[in-house]
Amino acid sequence: MARETQQGSNPLQESLDLARRTILASDTVSAVVVKDGKILTVTMGQGVQPLIDLLHRLGKEVRGAVLGDKIVGRAPAWVAVAHQIAGVYARLITPAAREILQRHGIAVDFRDETPVILSPDGATPCPLEVALESVSELGEALEVLRAHPLVTLP
Repeated sequence: MARETQQGSNPLQESLDLARRTILASDTVSAVVVKDGKILTVTMGQGVQPLIDLLHRLGKEVRGAVLGDKIVGRAPAWVAVAHQIAGVYARLITPAAREILQRHGIAVDFRDETPVILSPDGATPCPLEVALESVSELGEALEVLRAHPLVTLP
């Protein structure tokens, strides 16, 4: 298991650990939001849209929270940045997503890393990964996500 965060007893690490345990323990939970060591909510579903909807419902309450997600590519990373998430646990993450999160001061913990997120067909790269490949700024990422047919941003 890869660890990008330091072990220790602090609120952020405790929330990351709870997010990790929740994601790894369930086949149905796709994302969890943890704050102050407590689960705020979980979601089920495929793709980035359930995550976007979940964070939008929570509103400002997600600032400083930890997001646990089964798969974190560029789109979930940019969504976490936009919502001022403090930490992200991913069962599977791309180096690009990890770099986006770290560049924005977000703590990262993950189990496995993959060079590319694939579409559900397993044969082609995720279209959101491709669309966000050359994006380096949050504003531009949000514009790309808003224009993409797979995403509905509030």
